[in-house]
Amino acid sequence: MQIPKRITCKNKGPVRKAAEELAGDSVAWDKAINDPDHWLNMPVYLEFPLGELCKEGLYTLAIAGRQQPEILGIEESDRFNAQGLEGKGRIVKTLCSALTTTDLMPDWRWQIITGIGIVAQINRPLVQKIIAGLVNLPREEMQKLAGKICLRVETGELQYEPEVKDAVGQELEGGE
Repeated sequence: MQIPKRITCKNKGPVRKAAEELAGDSVAWDKAINDPDHWLNMPVYLEFPLGELCKEGLYTLAIAGRQQPEILGIEESDRFNAQGLEGKGRIVKTLCSALTTTDLMPDWRWQIITGIGIVAQINRPLVQKIIAGLVNLPREEMQKLAGKICLRVETGELQYEPEVKDAVGQELEGGE
């Protein structure tokens, strides 16, 4: 499945259709949804104007869950149906979860950004694995890779690019 870098209401159809076809086969669906490397489980950013979080009922919970969205300015390239005064929220979800969430949202009030790297819940053993792997590398390479690791304090998530995993040479997802 070829996944676009930016998914909006204009190009969501083929991605959604591929997910629905997969869901129609319960064996394939179970295998895909439990495989962290499957395209449905890739981490993505779900971005939306902040006004979407100001609606009644469980709508806000369905969009953000317990995450505190990262708050950014709306850019012209976002093409939201918004004045730009409110800013935009950004949360990390799996592609499957983001596709489902956008079914609840009005067209032109959301976008999904793919290709954001790997996101793992932060825990001490995971950080120890990364540090242990990085300290064994040459200084220049260690400094380069350190810039590709980001701890999001507000969500407790550690985000890192795939080359960090390759260089460290360890299985980083999860930890113990």
